[in-house]
Amino acid sequence: MSDQKLNVCLADVASAINKQKKGKCSGPDGIHNEAYMNGGIRLATHLCILFNLFLVCSFLPDSFMNSIIIPLVKCKAGNLSDISNYRAITLSNAITKILESVLLECVNDKVAAVDSQFGFKSRHSTYHCTLSFKHTVQYHTSRGSHVFVCFADFSKAFDRVNYWKLFRHLLHYNTSAQTLPVFCNRLKTHLFSNCFPS
Repeated sequence: MSDQKLNVCLADVASAINKQKKGKCSGPDGIHNEAYMNGGIRLATHLCILFNLFLVCSFLPDSFMNSIIIPLVKCKAGNLSDISNYRAITLSNAITKILESVLLECVNDKVAAVDSQFGFKSRHSTYHCTLSFKHTVQYHTSRGSHVFVCFADFSKAFDRVNYWKLFRHLLHYNTSAQTLPVFCNRLKTHLFSNCFPS
């Protein structure tokens, strides 16, 4: 476990604010990303102080974690009464997204993604995955070789993540122990519903 103390600096907060996208729906607090993006250095300074207090106290207030869950239809031609035909998107408060961006940078420094990963990776998409697959198949078939493919459907994989194992993994890579209680606090609904340690 890392004993290193994590301090959020003003540059981290300013960078996280600049990464937010304009024109997005607001969360339950009704404050849009643009409010923070146009808030200037004084607002960023106050956010920096607030985020550091969260880390020192290992706590996030409930109001900070409020969100709105909206179900979206996956296939409009499908059965609209089938719950599996819907995917949920969560509208979080803009300030929560800024904190998550700051903490994500701390985690990204510790755990590098593998080259074959396409999802949840900056500047990557399913298009890159499909293109890579097609080129691999074409390469082997053009040389007279057979290509055998196995597809695995990890249905609702994100909902089944064991966060306790994830946190142990982060500690193994010397992620600051200060961040883990904040992650636990942020994900406490998942942690206490389906992620008891095994």
